[in-house]
Amino acid sequence: MKRNNTDIFDYVAGVLLWTFIIMCWYERFVYMPIPGVSDGRSYKLYLIIVAGIVVVNLLITYRWYRNMLSLVSTVLLPFGVYTFLAYRSVMPVLFTTVYIVVSILSTAYVGYMLNAHSRCINPRRVREIKIKKCFVMVRAIAAFASGLLIACTAALLILSYNQYGQMQNTQFAYTDEYKMDNNMDTVMLLQDDEWKNLSIPERVEVLQCVSHIEGRYLGLTREVAVQVKELSEGVASCYRDSMSTLFISPDIIGKDRSYDALESVCHEMFHAAQHRYVEIYKGLDEDEKKSFFLYDAEVYAEEFGDYDSGDGEDGYKGYYNQKCEEDARKYAENAVRDYYLSIQRTISQQIEAND
Repeated sequence: MKRNNTDIFDYVAGVLLWTFIIMCWYERFVYMPIPGVSDGRSYKLYLIIVAGIVVVNLLITYRWYRNMLSLVSTVLLPFGVYTFLAYRSVMPVLFTTVYIVVSILSTAYVGYMLNAHSRCINPRRVREIKIKKCFVMVRAIAAFASGLLIACTAALLILSYNQYGQMQNTQFAYTDEYKMDNNMDTVMLLQDDEWKNLSIPERVEVLQCVSHIEGRYLGLTREVAVQVKELSEGVASCYRDSMSTLFISPDIIGKDRSYDALESVCHEMFHAAQHRYVEIYKGLDEDEKKSFFLYDAEVYAEEFGDYDSGDGEDGYKGYYNQKCEEDARKYAENAVRDYYLSIQRTISQQIEAND
């Protein structure tokens, strides 16, 4: 491929245009905040990665390597880097394998190129040519890997959406079939003697039922999927509103007692309700927002906009003392108590019926 087969203006314009197009698609279908990082900080990091990699690549290549391969590499690379940061815990085997293969191929090529002999008698020129060739090949390998990771991630999300009906604006009817009283057979499986005999998929089904019960009680209009996922160290669960999905750690769902898993689901479902509350709040005009009864929504909106996941200056204390977290903990505590009281009440009724 020729080093330059287009002029500078067309090359730069093409890179910027395709970056914008892919950025719109990526944010609509693939973008997800980085686990353990607040939504606001994740998006800022995403913008920095995209802008930084594109600008650096343009500055390096606009004089001597303006062609289609360079354009594609420049455009794909930043989205591949962010996808790796955001989704590596979702598909750890694939992402780790790709990372290892890219590292091996890049190292092998750089080693080969640096040791290759050249007929050019100008050492400086030889060194310059070798560095450029290494840059082009390593970037092409990374860009190909980026495309692969993005495609696999998009496919996973499509399958997930098809399975759970979780497109962002999908409406879900929480009818009376999701009342706790109508699901006591499933709720009874939360008893420790029953829970410890369930497989992980069976436990997920129980927790999905709990999420439906909570969704009806909280007045949600979107179904929330329950999925098991490796999370950051010390994180029991998390809720991603962009995916309408509740993720729970294997360590939590794997315990013989159901208490922590149940509390995690109730906690995250309250976060889902907080997001809907904030949506309603943002849809009001400024005079309506002044209502005393909307104070919580105003605070939630501010905290979600700059969410402290515990990696800030205040550490865990900053995360723990946020109102959205305090309210979610209180709600979950009361909700868990209601589930176990309902179980005890059902057991008592069964005993009376047998007497």
